[in-house]
Amino acid sequence: AKRKMEEQQDLGLPMMASQKDKSQARKAVSALQFYALVVAHISALLSAILVYTYCAKKDESGSSGYLGGFNWKEKTFNWHPFLTAVGSIFCGTEGILAFRTWWFGKPVNKAIHASFLTLAVGLMTVGIIAVFLSHNSIEHSAGGAYVANLCTIHSWLGLATYTLFCFQWLTGVFAFVAPTPMALKTTWMPLHIIIGTTSYIGAAMAVATGFAELTSWMGIGYPVDDKPALDPAEYYDDIGEGFRVALWCAFFTFLAVVSTIVAVNDSVRITEEKNKLDLDEGEAYR
Repeated sequence: AKRKMEEQQDLGLPMMASQKDKSQARKAVSALQFYALVVAHISALLSAILVYTYCAKKDESGSSGYLGGFNWKEKTFNWHPFLTAVGSIFCGTEGILAFRTWWFGKPVNKAIHASFLTLAVGLMTVGIIAVFLSHNSIEHSAGGAYVANLCTIHSWLGLATYTLFCFQWLTGVFAFVAPTPMALKTTWMPLHIIIGTTSYIGAAMAVATGFAELTSWMGIGYPVDDKPALDPAEYYDDIGEGFRVALWCAFFTFLAVVSTIVAVNDSVRITEEKNKLDLDEGEAYR
């Protein structure tokens, strides 16, 4: 019976509650999932560092593309990309990966998961407030004028993602933190995973479109005079430093999200285990 339980656990097959090892420190990961975990953590951290650099560094040349720092007056807007990106991507990634990364056991890992996602919602909320203040208050406007609201794909995608994040957080607290029946927890878990994954991917899309919109509005590009720009790498250094930082931030955001999805996808581990069993059986047959 013990051997059967171990085989079920190795292949990711469902087990009865009485069979589960309550002392399991973290969810099992395959070799590929482990490498994806490492890449996801590093990429999420780099994206947070880069978005801070992009928003905080002053534009000394006037064309580098940096946003120029933070305050709650004419630079209120700069809080928006920083807080929403760090909240949704860095905190979102760390929250999602808590059960796969840490060896503290389920109760502590659950607390880490909930804490990071609570922080994510909080940071995103302040970031959303910042952009609406910068658009609708002369005191907080960079250009001293009002700006149109919700008129781009980025703005609607970001608002939809934020709404989904908040819904996910509220239902998660109700289903898994509040004293609810086990039947409800079991029923809601698949939806919790689906909604969480959807909002996380939506956050990556919102961040990417936000960088595209902002850098385009600020004039990202390079001069093309005597020949076609068939090799963009040749002109890389002609792009402002701040713009390059923004592009790398978008890249590491994408890498963090893809790696995270691989890291938490149990079908990856099950496939690797089954392939290993097939190979072992083939060697034994020989």
